Amino acid sequence: MPYTLFNETYYLAYNPDVAAAISQGDGLTAEQHFNLYGSAEGRAPGPLFDPEYYLAANPDVQAAVQAGLTTAYDHFLLYGAQENRSPLIIFDPEYYLALNPDVAVAVGGGMNAVQHFLQYGSGEVRALSPFIDLAAYLGANPDVAAAVDAGQTTALQHLMSYGVLEGRDLGNGIDLSIFQNDPAFADALSAGNHDLALARMYAVAPFLPGFRPPEGWVPAADTPIPVDFVPPEGIKLAVPPGVHVPPALLPLPDTFEQDRPDDDPGGGGGGPAFTVSDDGHGHYTLGSLHGDVTVTLEHGAYVFTPARGVAVSVPQADVASLIVNDITLSGLGPVISGMQIAGTGGVVVQQLQDQKSGSSMNADLSGLTTVRVDAYYDVADGSTISPDAKLGTASVWIESSKGDGSLSAGRPNTEIDLGTATLNLADGVTLTATMAQLGNAHVQGLGKVNVNRFLADSDLSRLADSLTVTVIVSSGMQDATDNPTLAVVDLFTVNSAMALTLTADQADGRPIEGKGVVTILGSEGDQVLTVSTTGIGAPPGTNFNFIAGGLGADRITLGEGEDVLIVDGPKPAAAQETTLTFSTLSSDYGAGAQLSVTIDGVVITAGVVASDVAGSLGALASAINASLGDSGGLNGVLQTLDAGSVDAGKGEVTLVASTPGWAGAFTVDAGAAGVATRCPEDAQPVSDSPAIDAGWDVVTGFTAGQDHILLSEDSVVQEDGSISIDSQVYTISNGRVLSVGTVSLDAILQALGAQMTVARAAVAFEHGGHTYVFQSDGAAGLAMSDTLIQLSGVTGLSNLCDILVSLGVP
Repeated sequence: MPYTLFNETYYLAYNPDVAAAISQGDGLTAEQHFNLYGSAEGRAPGPLFDPEYYLAANPDVQAAVQAGLTTAYDHFLLYGAQENRSPLIIFDPEYYLALNPDVAVAVGGGMNAVQHFLQYGSGEVRALSPFIDLAAYLGANPDVAAAVDAGQTTALQHLMSYGVLEGRDLGNGIDLSIFQNDPAFADALSAGNHDLALARMYAVAPFLPGFRPPEGWVPAADTPIPVDFVPPEGIKLAVPPGVHVPPALLPLPDTFEQDRPDDDPGGGGGGPAFTVSDDGHGHYTLGSLHGDVTVTLEHGAYVFTPARGVAVSVPQADVASLIVNDITLSGLGPVISGMQIAGTGGVVVQQLQDQKSGSSMNADLSGLTTVRVDAYYDVADGSTISPDAKLGTASVWIESSKGDGSLSAGRPNTEIDLGTATLNLADGVTLTATMAQLGNAHVQGLGKVNVNRFLADSDLSRLADSLTVTVIVSSGMQDATDNPTLAVVDLFTVNSAMALTLTADQADGRPIEGKGVVTILGSEGDQVLTVSTTGIGAPPGTNFNFIAGGLGADRITLGEGEDVLIVDGPKPAAAQETTLTFSTLSSDYGAGAQLSVTIDGVVITAGVVASDVAGSLGALASAINASLGDSGGLNGVLQTLDAGSVDAGKGEVTLVASTPGWAGAFTVDAGAAGVATRCPEDAQPVSDSPAIDAGWDVVTGFTAGQDHILLSEDSVVQEDGSISIDSQVYTISNGRVLSVGTVSLDAILQALGAQMTVARAAVAFEHGGHTYVFQSDGAAGLAMSDTLIQLSGVTGLSNLCDILVSLGVP
């Protein structure tokens, strides 16, 4: 059998006696208990089979069970499924085939509707019966839709396990919360039989005033009247047209509308006629005893047609407002648009399309203040929301009968008034609007939303997680790092000459594309960052992206354009002050004196003074500059270097960086000991053991010569020399370990961790078709403070500094 009906979690949850026995160690598993005892005791194995319903719907099986010939479960497995007998009240095999034509095509060759439902349909979003459409359920419950999209549950599983208990909206005018006072419904929940609770809903649903039956479906004439149902205060049941009320039930209890004479369209048989009464000032009240009412506009008059009874006509000019209590008034958008309607009932507005174009949502619903206002719009591709549209508090259901459809709020500077409406986008519908145009409206459903003119503080909290949301930066430079509402975004687009700043956590799993500039500031944790913006149109010197993953193992994918990768790097900021200390082991700065260079207490390099220097730190600095052939300050970076006289052997000076952000970046030539080059960088920790671990950043799409890495401020490039790996000596040149491609990655990392003893020294090597950049913490052995980054697919690097960036400028 390709499907299973037993669900251990369900079985133990709804059979606490079994759970208690198993917990005490009776030697049986839950499934063994069901097979040995539960099936014969009439217990449900899981949410997809209800033995009580199965026996009630199949008297022949019930007789066989009572005779001890079988059990409900065994009969269903052996015969019922093959005979297309439904396992649940919520599943109607004939309806399932009628509403799911793909299933009707697939059914055959030994598979029927029930078997398809158990094997496939129960995990899919399908219509199961006139009262359960799982697509409508997800549309009305965006949090459930998000959980289904994330693979955490299925729509049916959520409905059966949680939705019934939580009193969820089914999305078709049936809200399970209205059953809270019904004893039959409550008793079923108390017994843990959610299918029985839904069976109660099935019995009542056709009589609910707000129920929207599927097109073409009508209840049977002999549908039982639920005279024992207890609805919430303010809601009365209505007998649908065509349903026969047995004389023995008349008069119906006061939970029903009272004037329905059976099958008397004229309101005869002693019942009052349908009325539309005027208070003398143009305020008309619709009668509520004849069911829901449809309004049309004919020859300058409103025509109100009740579900039962004779229509009433009122001149349009005489109507100032309507009062609708307990019932639902429905009509086309052009008819209801602009009306003033209040009361405890509801209004359904069909076809919000503009009468002339048919492709514009154009209706004024701001005057509708009834308890419920539902409106419907069928999107044609390229549709717009008219500037004249005023949606008030309506729930607007936007669908596309022709497949995918796009709906635009018009030009970005177009003023529209969506009020506090709730827009429900069906799957395949795309809405494009600015945040200003959306205003205080809520958007939910399974469609797509394109948010134009995004600003740093734009509030996206009114967009549901179930939507696919694209944010478009088309105005200025937006620093959104303090915006807490970006979790709903699926894609960022940054237009040419625009800029967007996010944290890595905000950008995690959300691709960023376009022609603008992006800055991503590091966040702790493992993130997936995808950036393909190109920087087109940005001023020279600013047309590159700053991307920092932060602590954690990040996956970074780059696109066209220049990118600067910052691993644990700070955000570019205003000029900073840094204390630089020169120390020697002799009383003079003479040739051959041992020299160390320290920034804020961290030793950067050591060597010997290249020429005799005496008297002051300033003179020493000048000598260093002179040896570099650069008289403009240390590596041309520093604005000031003024220390005056210092004690022989030691000195400190405060340096101010001329370029914002990376104070103190420089190159020092200390003489015979070699060159130590300070190139800012960023990378991620390698785990303590083993050395090969997923705990490093992986960068895809990196282009040497175009993209760069910004290391932490105190980093240096490992000086030329050699390193021993597995008893073999390998050359280090220009910050690269040469010819290690045949050595295991583990051995390389172990050797680097053990032999690189200068804190924050960096080196690169090629392995397996990738380039790795390793940075040591200066202590022997690998540790979380060592760092590693993989440049996926990058080969042929000749000098580490070719891919490093100085002062945040490539």
